[in-house]
Amino acid sequence: MKFFKLSLVFVFALLLIFNTTELYASYSLTESNISATQNDNPPVVIPAGNDYATDVLKDPWDMNEFHDIDKWLNNAGTTNELLNIQVSDGVFSAKTEGTYSEFYPLFPGYKPGLLHGKIGALYPIDSSQYQCLFLAEKIDKNAIYQIFYGSNRNFISGIDPYTSGFAQHLNAYASSSYRLYKVDLKNPPTTENLKWTDLPEWQVLKINPTWNANTNLSYDWIRLTDCNPVYFSISGLTPNTQYDFWVGLGSPERLVLIQSGVSSDGNGGLQIDTQGMEETEYTYYVKTAGTSNVVKSGQLIINKKPEVEFYHPSPTSGEDFATAAGAPWDMSGPEDVWDTRCSTYQFIDGILHVYTDPHQCAGGVGEAEPKIFLSFPNNQLAAPADYRYLNIRMYQNGPYSAPEEGMAGRWMWRSNGCTYVSREISLEIGWHTYTIDLYDPYNGVPVDSDYCSANTHWLNFTEPNANFRFDPNENVMDFHFHQQIDWIKLNKMESVKSGEVYTIEYNSSEEDLQSLVFYYTDNLDEPKKNQAQEFNLIPGSGDPVGPYFVYLPTLLKNYVNYEYPTYQWDTSGVNLGEYYICAVANDGYNESVSCSAAPVKIIP
Repeated sequence: MKFFKLSLVFVFALLLIFNTTELYASYSLTESNISATQNDNPPVVIPAGNDYATDVLKDPWDMNEFHDIDKWLNNAGTTNELLNIQVSDGVFSAKTEGTYSEFYPLFPGYKPGLLHGKIGALYPIDSSQYQCLFLAEKIDKNAIYQIFYGSNRNFISGIDPYTSGFAQHLNAYASSSYRLYKVDLKNPPTTENLKWTDLPEWQVLKINPTWNANTNLSYDWIRLTDCNPVYFSISGLTPNTQYDFWVGLGSPERLVLIQSGVSSDGNGGLQIDTQGMEETEYTYYVKTAGTSNVVKSGQLIINKKPEVEFYHPSPTSGEDFATAAGAPWDMSGPEDVWDTRCSTYQFIDGILHVYTDPHQCAGGVGEAEPKIFLSFPNNQLAAPADYRYLNIRMYQNGPYSAPEEGMAGRWMWRSNGCTYVSREISLEIGWHTYTIDLYDPYNGVPVDSDYCSANTHWLNFTEPNANFRFDPNENVMDFHFHQQIDWIKLNKMESVKSGEVYTIEYNSSEEDLQSLVFYYTDNLDEPKKNQAQEFNLIPGSGDPVGPYFVYLPTLLKNYVNYEYPTYQWDTSGVNLGEYYICAVANDGYNESVSCSAAPVKIIP
């Protein structure tokens, strides 16, 4: 199997000088204005601002997880630009070795790998909506750093055609505490190359943190907002006086300078824009500007937006091929695979452990070639086109993700005497569930075949004659891969006959929502396109009458014992087609929209 290897080409970008005044431009006061008057008051709760990672990725760049920044670190393991890389206690920290370093809050995806995960190719940034970048940063040397953005995955490889935005110079100041910096992407002082708003969307957001070697840097959070202010108002201060506004979070407490040199009004009021602050709990400190003198403090909570996660429909909720055949690939024992090659393996407590040395059974470019041949459940074969989602739950060891060095798997299927090979499935460090949409026009086309054309899309394999193989890595690194596979599933989309009831299963991040409304849509850009009508068993039936009468609902066909809350969607009058389910949740502070990762199909 030929192992792909991209050469990194630094992308041309012209630089703009960014005004290094920390924060902020003037904004008019909005209804998001809550007052704090006494230090001993209960915590003040402020609505959260609108942030790309929170609202679109559903995964804020809060540095609570390594995957917030793990894509293409050190050029996917080919350099040592950053040393001592850690994500711990809500902080990403590292040390620069030389004068160049970079990391990606938003990575476009590996090319030519499959499209999966929270990447820019699947979740691009709307440049007309998200235009203000905030970075809570600490650095031990004064530095100038840059912001790059690109339009597609070619940004990484340098393959034409691609377009990229200019970089901006931003001063960061050496300090023992954090500062919140703001970059207004829509209003740079000069114009070089493409402006942020020249293209409707961007798939890449890259940060070059400094040009200094041997520099320690830390990031507490990064937010990309819509620039709409959310004010926290403080009263009882000395009129017309300058103050610094600080917050503390974590244990031990980390101090962040949110805004410096802000003036109180003639009534002693202070207004702080919180849109760039992470959604969490803080202790706030108002200090006389330029001093450590605290004149007021209290508790502040930036509200966590409510989120809804869908379990039905989802990429794993439809029929699984192996499970339906009576022998799921749950790695409960050797019966789940009929052969393995070029690796050492063992089954422990329902987990398949795979051990691969570098270059084991070396392929065409020296890569390892371990192979896992999945069993034929009860001697049944599959029609690939019936199954849309490939789902793999697995663990990868290592310091950081390096698909370029063999941290990549491949899905293979054999049909009509030919073996078809997928593009690479890039892997991340730790436990992850990888979901591949095989109906996607790109994902569904194999990259290679032994005897047949590789241009045949997955949807064209309609005969029940296929069996499957998973190659978990192509190791060319200098250490031993230890991978763990929990399960592999090949799932259909869920479907329901028109006019029948479909059970939506979901879970909300908050129990006491003010409102929760469900919608269905064939266009995720229009999540509120059609409201999903709730099914009423028997309108006006009320309670059964008499001591021996028991009401038996008719909704017992194909009964499923659901673990989470459900909503009974009446599909009467819904046109045939595929629909994503969306939920609009409101907790009294924020409204958020969440949509299912898979559609449900309405059939005749």
